[in-house]
Amino acid sequence: MVKSSLIELVFLLILILLLMGLLGFPLVFTLFYSFSLAP
Repeated sequence: MVKSSLIELVFLLILILLLMGLLGFPLVFTLFYSFSLAP
């Protein structure tokens, strides 16, 4: 019972991290791009 809930928790954590990565990548890319363009 506890083991299955732990697996679900880890799966949710990985899913959230993947979503954050997909959403955060363009943000970091645009920030880096604007900083590289700034004098």
